[in-house]
Amino acid sequence: MKRLLLLVPAVVLAACGSSPVVPPQEAVSLPPLVYVSSARQPDDIARCLDDRLSRVQKSSENGVITLSVGSRSHAAYYVWLTPSRGGTVIKVVHPDGAPDDPAEEEMRFDIARCTT
Repeated sequence: MKRLLLLVPAVVLAACGSSPVVPPQEAVSLPPLVYVSSARQPDDIARCLDDRLSRVQKSSENGVITLSVGSRSHAAYYVWLTPSRGGTVIKVVHPDGAPDDPAEEEMRFDIARCTT
């Protein structure tokens, strides 16, 4: 019984986790705004972008980190960080009609800073 009581907080915390970032299907197939590779690891890049940008949501599935930048309901950008041989492939898309917050220039600058 004591073991069960010890597990309850862990189960409650796990249930309160944020939902995964799920880009709309049309965003997945958009041509990328940025498509580069980096020697940095996906987690390092994700941390860097989270520090530089506001309103970043993160999820991870099968080793690929997906970031949503902007409002959770209407993201301005989606970023995929895919592990590759000793580094990361970075793909950034800006869906049609999405807000420009942050501005494209700022987004490109932060991607450049976080991937070098």
